[in-house]
Amino acid sequence: MITSQAVIDLLNEQIRNEFQSHQIYLALSAWFETTPFKGFSAKYRQQALEEHGHAMKIYDYLADRDGAIKILALEEPKLSIQSPLDATKAALEQEKTVSAQIRKIYKVAQAEEDFETLSFLKWFLDEQVEEEKTAKDLVEYVEAAGASTTALLELDQHAAATAAAPAA
Repeated sequence: MITSQAVIDLLNEQIRNEFQSHQIYLALSAWFETTPFKGFSAKYRQQALEEHGHAMKIYDYLADRDGAIKILALEEPKLSIQSPLDATKAALEQEKTVSAQIRKIYKVAQAEEDFETLSFLKWFLDEQVEEEKTAKDLVEYVEAAGASTTALLELDQHAAATAAAPAA
């Protein structure tokens, strides 16, 4: 049982944050659907599903620990995407935002001596290291490709292949 209402409230907020990430990635996927880069669309659609899974992981944790679950309202994604580089930079910023949100919950759980939640959040902290690196790498690849359509199409094919690969 989670005894800290502050931790419960933050976990409920994080469910919303993860669903918000789902929407942002789905919006990125939708933008790529209007371009020749369908591989990027598939990659961001897969990422949207992963974020949905993260929300449900927190939902299940709250349920398992007898924490009251609240489904909070989402906002429409506010993205200004004009290029693949804009999209990849938006994804990187989203991952940095999620990392900060998880660290905030971790700090409160630490102050509340909620060791079970600290253990649970460790997975999310590790996941965010991987997510930020992957997003940063993609920004750097798109920057390196520059205006080369050939290079961007190769990156798009790689994105499609990674989206189709089974999760490890």
